[in-house]
Amino acid sequence: MIKILRKKLFRLKFLFFLSLIFFLICEILFSFSQSVGFSFVVFIFLVFFSGLILLYLKYRAPFRKIKLELEELQEKINSLTSEIEAKKDYLKYLPQSSQQLNFFKELIEELLKFQEVSEIYSFLGQKIKDVFKKLNVFLVYMVEEGELKLTASYKTSPNLSIKSKKGDILDYWVLKYNQPLLIEDISADFRFDLEKVSSLKERKINSLILSPLFLNRKVTGVLRAESKDKRGFNFEDLRVFSVISDLASVSIDRANMFKRIQELAIKDGMTGLFLRGYFLDRLKEEMRRSLAAQNPLGLILVDIDFFKRLNDKLGHIVGDLVLKKLSDILKEVIGDCGNVISRFGGEEFIAFLVASSKEKTKEVAEILRKRVEDTPVVFRRKRIKFTISLGVATFPEDAKFLEDLIKKADEALYKAKREGRNRVCIA
Repeated sequence: MIKILRKKLFRLKFLFFLSLIFFLICEILFSFSQSVGFSFVVFIFLVFFSGLILLYLKYRAPFRKIKLELEELQEKINSLTSEIEAKKDYLKYLPQSSQQLNFFKELIEELLKFQEVSEIYSFLGQKIKDVFKKLNVFLVYMVEEGELKLTASYKTSPNLSIKSKKGDILDYWVLKYNQPLLIEDISADFRFDLEKVSSLKERKINSLILSPLFLNRKVTGVLRAESKDKRGFNFEDLRVFSVISDLASVSIDRANMFKRIQELAIKDGMTGLFLRGYFLDRLKEEMRRSLAAQNPLGLILVDIDFFKRLNDKLGHIVGDLVLKKLSDILKEVIGDCGNVISRFGGEEFIAFLVASSKEKTKEVAEILRKRVEDTPVVFRRKRIKFTISLGVATFPEDAKFLEDLIKKADEALYKAKREGRNRVCIA
């Protein structure tokens, strides 16, 4: 029955039939009335009412379709309006984005020119000051021996004092989580116990941003920018600072690699000491300086006693450990104040001491001999002792030319070996 009622033709006929029934009922009700005019009005009204119903049924579907189309059009209009508003915001910030892109492009080009890490730090300090107008202090912390230590700093005012040389809880948080950090207002930030950070009070810092330096697949440092103004930095500044940090990480890594390549060309891979050719070039230069300044130059030639026997008996692993241990002791005793040490060949080492008389050079050589004698090498829980023989010569007292100076030190070394080894002899 419901399916029959849903058919359009049936609905029209059924409606017309109801209208006729209604008209007949009205005629019967008013048959007793002599008013013909009233019956005619009722008839006209029924015909008009039926016509309206027929028109509604005929045009109901098109009207509904038009309404749906209008609703769809309105939705599209609303969507386009939203897109236009979004594009307006994008266009508003487009000049700023273009400036940032140009800035980063110039920054990359400049960073590629530097081959020294210290130059990179200095350049970053100047650039960051130009970008962040409210910057007062720029700091670089690097991990050394498990601690964050101040490596470089930049101040906008000479009156600012940086007393603490180690990182605080904020720097270690960035180091631990490898995430940038923004504090817009220290007084309104409750994530950290900033009362314990004395450096912020000393410099009267109210806002700061920090970002990690990611080198060799791990965080090895932290960049930090500070401002005396509250809300001196915002989230856009944090984003820019993070990009600068990433670029700095790449450039520092590149500089370190370049330095490493240079060292491989002039340094021994096992001991980390300079190679023979580089040492001789430096010795020539230092002899000229010594002659001009009228300062003596000390030369020490070192040889490990019974090294071949030690290698044959205990193996080359122990021999390598002995070489490394001796090079470490040489660096500790001699490696400063312009002095240069070299692995001269095999188990022989050589070093020159700037502005060192024969007595002073002999004293340093004796300290070396004693230190080696008292410092055994540990291998498989065994303490293996070894000794060295040393020959000492000075310029220009013993020789005026490089070859003659080395020959004099070599003669003194062989004299020490002939006299029983583990001793110092002078030319």
